[in-house]
Amino acid sequence: MLFHYLEDHIGRAARALENVPPGADASLGVQAVMAVLVELFEDPSAGTDELADLRAELITASRGLPASLVLRLQRAQSDLIDALRERFPDPAGWPLMSAHLGACMGATVAAALAVERPETRADAIRDAVDRASAGFAV
Repeated sequence: MLFHYLEDHIGRAARALENVPPGADASLGVQAVMAVLVELFEDPSAGTDELADLRAELITASRGLPASLVLRLQRAQSDLIDALRERFPDPAGWPLMSAHLGACMGATVAAALAVERPETRADAIRDAVDRASAGFAV
C-alpha cells in the first residue's frame, strides 16, 4: 500500500527510453529514466509523495528498509536494467550502465529519507541524482 505507485512509475520511466536519440550513450538512457522518476515524484497527481512522510517514518522506526520495499526496489531496478539493455544492446556497456542506475536509485532513496520538510523532497532527490550521475557522464 505504501509503495502502490512504484510499478506504474517504473513502466513510465522505461517508456522514456523510446525518446532517447539513436546512437546516444547509455548514460543518457539512465538520465532519461531517472528524469521521469523525479518528475513523477514532483507531480501531485502521480500519488508518489502522498504517503512519503509515513514511509520515511516507517523506515526510520524499523532502522532500515522494509523487506517488501527492498524486493520492490530490486524488481524495479531489474526491470529498468532490462529496458536499458534492450535499448542499449552492447553488453560491454552493461556493467557501467547498471552501476549508474544503481547509484541514482540509491541516491534517490537516501535523499527522500533525509529531508525534513516534504516540500524540499523533490529538489533533494533531483540534486542527489545529479550528483550520483556526475561520475558517469560522457
